[in-house]
Amino acid sequence: MSKFKIVTYNSSVGSGDAELELSILNRHMDGEFAHVHVETGNEAAFYKEAADADGICAWTSMALGEYEKLKKCKIIVAPAIGADRFDLRGATECGIAIANVPDYCGEDVAFHTVAMMLDCVKKITFLDRTVREGNWNDKLCGKSFRMTGKTYGLASFGRIPQRVVEMMRPFGVNFMAYDPFIPESVFRDRHVDRAETLEALFEKSDFISVHTPYMPATHHIIGEKQINRMKDGGILVITGRGGVVDEAAILKALNDGKLANVGTDVIEDEIHNTSVLMGHPKVIMTPHCGYYSEDASADLKTQVFEQIVETVRDHKPPKHLLNKDVLGKARFENK
Repeated sequence: MSKFKIVTYNSSVGSGDAELELSILNRHMDGEFAHVHVETGNEAAFYKEAADADGICAWTSMALGEYEKLKKCKIIVAPAIGADRFDLRGATECGIAIANVPDYCGEDVAFHTVAMMLDCVKKITFLDRTVREGNWNDKLCGKSFRMTGKTYGLASFGRIPQRVVEMMRPFGVNFMAYDPFIPESVFRDRHVDRAETLEALFEKSDFISVHTPYMPATHHIIGEKQINRMKDGGILVITGRGGVVDEAAILKALNDGKLANVGTDVIEDEIHNTSVLMGHPKVIMTPHCGYYSEDASADLKTQVFEQIVETVRDHKPPKHLLNKDVLGKARFENK
């Protein structure tokens, strides 16, 4: 009988032959483990397997009622940067550590942001569509401006937007960012002006990318009030989370000419995959794939399983523990 049981669900992590994941378990657990992967959508099978699991990697909503079904679980790792699907308080009450992988795809999301911004500035996707429709007409692009000397604004200034600044600097733009939680030294060291409010950021920026994580406090934190402060013909790119920017306000701004183009990798309703922005000719949209590259996928799988091993076998808190209140009453602390 295996000493440890690891269950993966609703994620690419642990799926297929799981060669990388199993190599980590074999290297650290000497074969004393059982790994079970449950296919996406089979929630009943997941909870059946998870009932006696020591470690779990899953991308599914969980609250106290779900945690109580996990009789042996010591750790759940969200295979993502965010972990908004997990009720941290409920997990803490049950002694289960919740972790995420906050840095596995930063390079990829930053690159996706830059690619979307350049596409919007030069209207590449828009013009490609017109050519495919049989319209070979360079006048259809409307007004277009150089980025050099303009102001690039960033809503939030964590690791990913900081990398965006590094990638965009050769284009000769000036930078401004809004983030009340980042020390002044970070802005100063990266030669980025600090906006004291979101309204100030929108008022002074020609281009803005939004990187703000979603939580109740950030729901529609950017709406008509902020967007209307922007110069006419501004460009907005969103690669953080859906729901941070009010899509109805974006639609109105596009139709009124306040925004020239919008690029987004996220939408507010990613359960039903619907958005008022879908199909708009001035919007380029990708299906929340900015995180993906083969390199990022390998990093994700490695970090997920290394945190599970660290917690389940070594009784140590995971590197990216989210519910730090669990320390002192966590199941993994019981040797």
